[in-house]
Amino acid sequence: AEAANRHFAAQAAVWDQIRSLHVAEAEVERAIDLALGPQPLGRLVDIGTGTGRMIELLAPRAASTIGIDRSSEMLRLARVKLEAAGIATSLRQGDM
Repeated sequence: AEAANRHFAAQAAVWDQIRSLHVAEAEVERAIDLALGPQPLGRLVDIGTGTGRMIELLAPRAASTIGIDRSSEMLRLARVKLEAAGIATSLRQGDM
């Protein structure tokens, strides 16, 4: 657990870039959108929220959102990103 904490704290600032190297994000996001269908989402709970990308993507369809992550650094970045995008959400530190 401590090794994971150190890793994510060190990588948080570049996490979105690292993630995009592994798979085409547009394809993944399109697949998620298709899987969820067109209906409103109600309450969205994002476990392992990281930098908040799923909340950023899905918040317009959700009645409310909450993101949970173990890494305080990831949550800090998510908070900055989501506030800048005008997305009201609740972010909590927790180990799932």
